[in-house]
Amino acid sequence: MGDARDLDLVNELSMLEGTSVLSETNATDGELLRALLAMLPVGVAAYDHEKLHYANAQARALLGASAEEALSAPQLFRYIDPADWPTVIARREARMRGEPTPPVVIRLRHADGRRLAVSLETLDLRGPPSRMFLSVVHDVTEKLRLEEEARVVRAQKERAEGALRETQKLESLGVLAGGIAHDFNNLLASVCGSLSAIQHLTEHLPTATREALRPHLENAEAGATRAAELTRQLLAYGGRAPSAKTALDLGPLLAEILELLRVPMAKRITLSLDCAAGVPAIFGDPSQVRQVVMNLVTNAADALAGRDGAVRVTVRHVVALGADLVSLSPDAAGQGHAEAHRAADAHGYVTLAVSDDGRGMDEATRVRAFEPFFSTKGPGRGLGLATTQGILRSHGARLAVVTAPERGTVVTVAFPALGADIVPSRAKKRESAPPRPRLDGRTVLLVDDERRARFALAFLLRQRGLAVIEAENGLEAVEVVAERGDTLDAVVMDLTMPKLSGRDAATQMLATHPSLPIVLTSGYAEGALDDYAERDKVFAFLEKPFREEALVRVLASAFRAREGARTAPDMGDE
Repeated sequence: MGDARDLDLVNELSMLEGTSVLSETNATDGELLRALLAMLPVGVAAYDHEKLHYANAQARALLGASAEEALSAPQLFRYIDPADWPTVIARREARMRGEPTPPVVIRLRHADGRRLAVSLETLDLRGPPSRMFLSVVHDVTEKLRLEEEARVVRAQKERAEGALRETQKLESLGVLAGGIAHDFNNLLASVCGSLSAIQHLTEHLPTATREALRPHLENAEAGATRAAELTRQLLAYGGRAPSAKTALDLGPLLAEILELLRVPMAKRITLSLDCAAGVPAIFGDPSQVRQVVMNLVTNAADALAGRDGAVRVTVRHVVALGADLVSLSPDAAGQGHAEAHRAADAHGYVTLAVSDDGRGMDEATRVRAFEPFFSTKGPGRGLGLATTQGILRSHGARLAVVTAPERGTVVTVAFPALGADIVPSRAKKRESAPPRPRLDGRTVLLVDDERRARFALAFLLRQRGLAVIEAENGLEAVEVVAERGDTLDAVVMDLTMPKLSGRDAATQMLATHPSLPIVLTSGYAEGALDDYAERDKVFAFLEKPFREEALVRVLASAFRAREGARTAPDMGDE
């Protein structure tokens, strides 16, 4: 169909001579040809280099012209969109050289001003010297429109599926990171507990021996502290980091952070802050938002790779977000961000953009930039941006990264804005530490399936003069409370245990002993109790690994509360 072909219509029609078709209708060749062309469901036009000689009804409909109008004007190109003139001319020249001209789509100008897309196929109707061409055209405007719509839908679907896959991958990595952090925190609890126990034991050693052991203990404690920081980063990536959110003004916070970062940054790097006036507050954890900013600014500075350049931090208040700023949670409401997004609908967003003139990233690197343990800086943990993403997820924020090799990078974060009437809270002055409480003579039920952690903690509590009853799961703990609940002063219990979890055990204990102080502990952050119905009845929560003094302070408060409950007058008989 697509090759140039010579067609002798007279010879073609002569094949019908003597047949019943011609003999019965007594039709001439010309009449039969016109009848056939008129019946075709596509447009047919015959023309030479100057003008149209014939156009059937379908062709005239495509042009929006009558037969007289179509045949009267000498310029054939008046019906073709000027943008397609080069295509038509090139096809004509190719046919003159005897080259094939496959079907092509061009645009015709309809009389009412519309542009119609038509498929064009041309045959040689008569050869030199007086060449004549026959073209078959049919309207493909609607077909192309539907194909374009389908292409757009496919592209949107592919983007949505890609975003969903990326979100699911990040969610899975977040769950994995949170699980690793939980288990690691349990191990650190035993390490930190044993270190505290050793420090207690060294107090009875000779001074020289104690001084010889001191740097080794300090080194071990520093290592445990750094390991605990690493697990907090993993928890932050998984969206399970402990959080103390409040109304937060980004302007002063950013000014403070950038002032601190200017000192370690090389003099070749220009660091600037542009915070628009009147930007509302956001609902965020100051320490976590500070970590986000420091990670983004540090990465931007590193991207300059030893060259002179600038890192710019920009803060704006916007009513609506661009399509590139995507949610970090597939179900924001399910992650506890419904209130934040309702606020954003009413008050817009506060955008924080960090841009640099650095080397930028290719697409493969951009896609992996926020994966945990992925880094382009050589040796390193590669948790900075992964932690950043976890923090942003927990704040209901949105994120966009625009970058290209050698064209710099812009990372934009959008936090839901609070109303203008909400005033950010100010930092409280640090209060002096309370005196060390005495715990002698109290009884504590210690419940933890991690034997090493339980062993170390029980030793420390006994060193403080406490009587400690141990249980290795929630089922055993419930049985102890059923038998000896009135003699217990507090329960310290892990949240995740076999047979019966800490929360289920706590529910059963509180049902029979509502005034018994229960302190829950976990390698996860306190958010693990968000959906716990009895959360308000639990006395306290401690995230592992916790320091001995933190537990001592909580227990001292618990003992005071227990004593108050025991001495309170019973008003039930009055």
